[in-house]
Amino acid sequence: MKRKLVILGLILTLVASSFMAACAKPAPAPAPAPEPIVLSMVGVTKAVVDYYSYHALMEQVAERSGGELIIESKGGPEAIPTKDQFEAVRSGVVDIQASYSSYHASAVPVVSRLKEVAELSPEGYLPPKLFDFMVERYKTVNIRFLGQAQMYCPLTVMVNEKWSWVKKPADLAGLKARSGGAFHIAFAKKVGIVPVAMPTGDAYTALDRGLVEGATFMTNAYKFALDEVLDYLIMPPYKTSANGIFVMNLDTWNSLSPHLQDLVLEVVHDIVPDQYAWDKDDYLEGLQILQDRGMEIIEFTGSDAEYWQSLYPLLIWEKVGEAVGPEEVSKMKELVKQ
Repeated sequence: MKRKLVILGLILTLVASSFMAACAKPAPAPAPAPEPIVLSMVGVTKAVVDYYSYHALMEQVAERSGGELIIESKGGPEAIPTKDQFEAVRSGVVDIQASYSSYHASAVPVVSRLKEVAELSPEGYLPPKLFDFMVERYKTVNIRFLGQAQMYCPLTVMVNEKWSWVKKPADLAGLKARSGGAFHIAFAKKVGIVPVAMPTGDAYTALDRGLVEGATFMTNAYKFALDEVLDYLIMPPYKTSANGIFVMNLDTWNSLSPHLQDLVLEVVHDIVPDQYAWDKDDYLEGLQILQDRGMEIIEFTGSDAEYWQSLYPLLIWEKVGEAVGPEEVSKMKELVKQ
């Protein structure tokens, strides 16, 4: 009898368990992960797309956001022509641009040049007052200034063997030299050089054919084989500052949550010292390669060197003065101080 009761109890327990299991609600399925926010970015030149900061921005934003925010590169001028990129960002066709502030001169004429005469901190940072000024000025054209993409970019004049006798800036009078960009052309004219505007890719042929006998260039000239047609480079560089920046469409910026806005700014800020070091290493590497390939240095010293390096900043302040008037120039000069 006892055995029958035990068996009956077991049967009842199994039945009850089965009934309860059937009535229990299934565990809710895990919520699907939200789709990542994907932003597009272009570089104003191929060189910009190769910057350390360009790739670091994409990699670190994705990593720090845990995939919540993704920045995808669309490439350089082959994706959107250089002359059309600023308008593409301003209108929202693309979200972010890595560019040179000088390419934005028509939209923000004053701010586009102040970065080149700014006093950088030892780590490469802009003066805080200038940073804030740039943010406010870019907002007026539906752009959010994010920060620096490049800090150090020395340019110098290189000449062929016919000009080996040069000892001081005045000796360059009459030199026909390839140049590019309004301020570089203005600088050339200031020292008596006859600038010949032409794309970078045409420099080798023009030098080889004797159409020009020099060029204003960075030490990456070896990438264009200019060491084959030029023999000397003048030191010190006439310009060392750089105006590489990151900007974002303002509507895109406003659509991001505050924590993603902070994250983007933190990433751009944090990669500045590494980019600054990258800039300097790139310059020194190029200088060494040019010398290894046979280029020699013509060194300006003393007052000649001081005069040589004072001209480019002087031209910038003249242009700023034309835009804002002489009374405002003193205020602008305070912005560029650390």
